[in-house]
Amino acid sequence: MIPAHVPAELVVDFNIFDPPGAEADYIAAWQALRRPDGPGLVWTPAFGGHWIATDGAVIRRLWADTANLSSQVLAVVPGLGEVMQLIPLQNDGAEHKAFRTPIMKGFAGRHIAALEPAVRALAQELIADIKPSGACDFMPDFAEIFPVHIFLSMLGVPVEDRERLRPLGAQLTRPDGTMSVVELRDAVDDYLRPHVRQRLAAPGEDLLSRILAEPVQGRAWTLDEALDGRHGGDASGPPSRRSAPAARPA
Repeated sequence: MIPAHVPAELVVDFNIFDPPGAEADYIAAWQALRRPDGPGLVWTPAFGGHWIATDGAVIRRLWADTANLSSQVLAVVPGLGEVMQLIPLQNDGAEHKAFRTPIMKGFAGRHIAALEPAVRALAQELIADIKPSGACDFMPDFAEIFPVHIFLSMLGVPVEDRERLRPLGAQLTRPDGTMSVVELRDAVDDYLRPHVRQRLAAPGEDLLSRILAEPVQGRAWTLDEALDGRHGGDASGPPSRRSAPAARPA
C-alpha cells in the first residue's frame, strides 16, 4: 500500500538487492531511477516501502540531517535493525562517537600499514592459483576471497572459517529470504561469542583485542556491548563507514 503522502509520480517498482536490468548493466539500473526534474527521491513499495535518494546533493543533505533521520533503522529489510542492534552502526550522536572511537583506534594507520606484506602475499597466491587457467570469474575467484581472508587474519580467527562465514555476510548485505533475521543474528553470535569472551579475558595483538581493550567513556566494554558490536565489524567482512541514516514513512 502506498502512503497518502507519497506522490504517485515518485513511486517505482525497485528492489535494491535485485535492480531491474542489473544483469546487463548494474550502474545503468540504478541510474534509471534518476529524474532530471525530480526532487532527487523515489519511493518503492519493496520491503514494506522505503525512500531511495537518487541525487548526490540530496544524499549529502540526508547524511547531515541528524535532527530528522537516525541510524536506528539499519536497512530496508524489515526487522533487521530491531534484531541486530549493531554497535556503533545504529547509535546516534555522542553514543555513536563513544563506541566508534575504540573501533577507529583499532584500525589505526600503523596497524594497517603493517599488513602490507601479508596482503601482497595473499594477492600473489590467489593470482598464482588463477594463472594456469588463463582466465577467471573475478568475483568468486578473487574479490570474494581476498578481503574476507585479510579481515579474518586481522581479527585473529581461522581464515579457514571463510567458507562458513561468507554466506552469513551475503545474508546481511543481500538477503534472499532463506534465513530469517533472528537466524542470521544467532549464527553470527554462535561463531563470535567464544572469540569475544577470549579477547575480553585475555587480549592479544589482533584487531578485536585492540578494540575491546579501548575504554568506552572511561570504562570497559561489557560482554553484551562487545557482542552487539560484533557486527559493526564482524567476521563476514570489514565495517562500513557508517550505517545509512533512514526514516520510514508513517
